[in-house]
Amino acid sequence: MKRLPFYFWVSLALASCQGGKEAVNQALPVIDMNEDYPEKEIVLQDIADISYIPLETNDEFLFDGSVEVVTDQYVITKGHRGNDVCFFSRQGKALNRIHRVGNGPGEYKDIGSIDVNPANGELYLKEMNRQQIHVYSLDGKFKHSFTFPEGKRMSRMCLFSPDYLIAEQESKVPDDQDANFYPYLLVSTRDGHLDSLDYVQKRNILVKLIVNAENHSYAYLLEPSLIRNGSRFYIDNPDSDTLFAMNPDRTLEPLLVRTPSHSDEGNKYGLFLRGAAGAYFFLTKQPMEVPMNSIESLDLKSEEWLYDCRTQEVCRYLLKNKDDASKRVEGIMFFCYPEDCGLAVLKSEDLMDAYEAGQLNGELKEIAAGLKADDNPVLMLIHFKK
Repeated sequence: MKRLPFYFWVSLALASCQGGKEAVNQALPVIDMNEDYPEKEIVLQDIADISYIPLETNDEFLFDGSVEVVTDQYVITKGHRGNDVCFFSRQGKALNRIHRVGNGPGEYKDIGSIDVNPANGELYLKEMNRQQIHVYSLDGKFKHSFTFPEGKRMSRMCLFSPDYLIAEQESKVPDDQDANFYPYLLVSTRDGHLDSLDYVQKRNILVKLIVNAENHSYAYLLEPSLIRNGSRFYIDNPDSDTLFAMNPDRTLEPLLVRTPSHSDEGNKYGLFLRGAAGAYFFLTKQPMEVPMNSIESLDLKSEEWLYDCRTQEVCRYLLKNKDDASKRVEGIMFFCYPEDCGLAVLKSEDLMDAYEAGQLNGELKEIAAGLKADDNPVLMLIHFKK
């Protein structure tokens, strides 16, 4: 398999020379995993511009999943139960829908990832379990499919450039054993040909979920290591202890480093990037071993940290929306959204309760006044300031 050039901005000093690693790390901002960072309440409107998108509701467009893509023209959702792809306008008007569940040409069993290519007007749908990507036009017409060899297990996928999709490849090597594999696959949007970036992941870093310690029964949680913000990409493989930005020429620029190292004896925590937008990195301090009572009551016991690139300050953040005094803002998602944007889904029943309690203001109050309990949610698009 051909591998495309992927040269490190620091000439691989971070990986090949301990002295070089220390020299580079000393010049980088450091996140101290043992620090008790202060808690800070932040009003979203102080650090971001907010817009609301009420999704139109009808019998064919019922939201029961996630918002996968937001472009200048579209909001695209996937359904978890119905396995459908719904297109809405940026104002929330229902436009068209793809529902092709089955085993025939252009049909899928389930939906893993979705993204669109504005350059050629195509939508790419990667199945969750079968190693196939189906290609459709933006009006829902099937064009063709790509099928991948056995052993190529890909997780989250998105558009890398007009010519390539990028996906994380799952390694079968157990946690904390030598992996030395290429975690990022490039998929040609023209013919599905596979390439990989010349970035080698040395070890698998997995969160261990302890099902039954006495019986040595465990499950493992694979954290995404490729984060996208608009046209920018970040690599956050914990085995390197470093957060990198990927430049347009595919070189890597180190941005942050953690201490102590993940590989240090006695280390109990992983540091994972959840999102990057505006002047901020959204980070999670995650215990690497977590008791698991049940999926429904799983508590990962994590801390959410915010890093401000301008001031290099770190805090445990609590976000508030001045348009909604009923609760703090949680569950912000980052991926295939516009540059410097995150997105939160506001349930219609929660907004109705807050409206009745007099806890809403401004445009959100006006939107909630016309909602019904079974309506689709209102999306909050958050454009973070630089």
